[in-house]
Amino acid sequence: MERDFSTLFEIQNANQNRGLWTADDPTVIGNAFQSVQNIVFDKFGFGPRKGYSLVGVGDNTGTTGINSLFSYKLSNVSSSTINAEVLLRSHTTWLEWFNELGGTSGEWHTLVGSLTSDKVFGFAPFNLTLLATIDNRLYFCNGVQNFSKWNGATTALNGALAGSETTVTVDDTTLFSSTGTFLINGTSVTYTGKTATTFTGCSGTPAAADNDGVAELPDTTTLSALPKINHLLTAFSRIWGFGGSGTVHGNRLFYSQAGSASAVPDPEDFTAASLLVDPGLRDFPEGGPNLNAIIQADDKIVVLKEDVINTYTFDYTNSTKQDIVGTLIQGPDVGCGARGAITQAKDRFFYVSKRGGLKMLGREEGSALFRPMQLTERILPTIKDFDFASAAIHYDQKNNFILVACASASGIDNDTIIAYDIRKDVITLFKNIAASSFVTYKGNTYFGHSITSKVYKLFDGLTDNNANINASATTQTYTFDNIGTETSLDGFYVEGLIKNSRELKVRFDFNDDTLPSKAVTLTGDTANNYVFALEPNTFGENEFGAYPFGGDPEELTGFNTFRVIIGFAQPINAFNVKVTFWSSGVGEQWRVRNYGWSPMRDNSESEVIKLII
Repeated sequence: MERDFSTLFEIQNANQNRGLWTADDPTVIGNAFQSVQNIVFDKFGFGPRKGYSLVGVGDNTGTTGINSLFSYKLSNVSSSTINAEVLLRSHTTWLEWFNELGGTSGEWHTLVGSLTSDKVFGFAPFNLTLLATIDNRLYFCNGVQNFSKWNGATTALNGALAGSETTVTVDDTTLFSSTGTFLINGTSVTYTGKTATTFTGCSGTPAAADNDGVAELPDTTTLSALPKINHLLTAFSRIWGFGGSGTVHGNRLFYSQAGSASAVPDPEDFTAASLLVDPGLRDFPEGGPNLNAIIQADDKIVVLKEDVINTYTFDYTNSTKQDIVGTLIQGPDVGCGARGAITQAKDRFFYVSKRGGLKMLGREEGSALFRPMQLTERILPTIKDFDFASAAIHYDQKNNFILVACASASGIDNDTIIAYDIRKDVITLFKNIAASSFVTYKGNTYFGHSITSKVYKLFDGLTDNNANINASATTQTYTFDNIGTETSLDGFYVEGLIKNSRELKVRFDFNDDTLPSKAVTLTGDTANNYVFALEPNTFGENEFGAYPFGGDPEELTGFNTFRVIIGFAQPINAFNVKVTFWSSGVGEQWRVRNYGWSPMRDNSESEVIKLII
């Protein structure tokens, strides 16, 4: 039976921690941290976040960061040899696709090259069913080059090529056109026919290795007359979009032709006309110089600029078009301050403001109205110098995080992620993650690097691509309600979980860092008398033990429980004290569940291990 230490210590339960909270005096923030980096809060308490790992190698080495990521999901794909979901990235002068089968860890191949350097791409999937045949279409544009489309057809070579072959064998040709052009590692090859697994009449075949990537060549010329917009949204059977390289269309929203009872939608028609299903455009002159984000909400398109949030819809009681613009709210910094920095989680919208960080647009209780709420107001002292001009936002469904990538200072590339846990209403900072864009690919979150042309899988492994993760959390400054009076401190209790050979360091700082600090290192080896091995039961790894039933077995394996009173050789008299939990080694794994002080009490008769420092 675990002992109740509440009579000896002022215990704080880590599962109730509110994360980072710096808007108040550090002596009164309660069960929260005044400083935190690379820490997550879960059912076990708090401890180091997971890391990230490199995804694939590239044919092209860019000199700048990733500008765009997108995952295109194809319709009606049943063959396991076809990529039913294709990951895309843009950087420098290339748009590339990811071939999971290439090399030892996957390869990036050119889809479109010779682009204007470092432009952001927008993507709009528009899969249609035409006479019982699936017509996969992905539209994309970077605001400079032509509006383009691609059918998403990819496969891999089934056997190496020496070069100049007229027949090329692949895993599957199902989604490729009957004739046309495909790319092998970015090299164009024309063909005149196909079977289920071969292209015939090939010309221009290069030398290539087994499993090298094959993709159908996108159409980058046919749609040259369409608006060159680079922030796209598919909604209400239309493509909506804004943006571009200049300011000509900065306030203008374009939309394509919608479908009707007698006709399928035409996403390639942007010629404005008067019927309700016809294409059109709309200017939004108020609230700043440019549109920054659009998203669908109920029967409306929500249009966000820096200082205004509008809604846009049509009056469907008329046969001719009558559009309606509504203003949700207008004022300084109420809207979105970074291009494309908006995402949706359940029935709420989250976006980045220019000066306040993360905001949420949610419904008022009992009302259909949306109202913005600034979620990062409680950490404004921490983020007051952050730069959100190039911020990116993402909803990580697996961990229920809203992730905001931003720069910790003006004039530098993004180097920090503000992570908001929706379930716990907790904010934490992930440091040393240089992210410029995000995407969900096959259920996991990936990010594009803001400095190099690389893509990483987030929350994967225990290192940042083999580098250490420096994790730390500093508690509030404790005065024990004795402001202006010294308190005698002789014991600190901490318990949690730790894996074998891992380290958790605990540091105590007194009197606003004016007295010498004290520190101790806790290790997870059961040779230490404060570490207790967990015992599995007949249901498996602690299913009904220290962890909730249904816990992730990977997270549970190898953890031990520790409980210890850290005592001082001589009681320390101090006006205040704060505690930092931290680790900096490779693959550190620990969680703190409970901790607390015993001011002005004698714990010498305690029945737990006391570690004297």
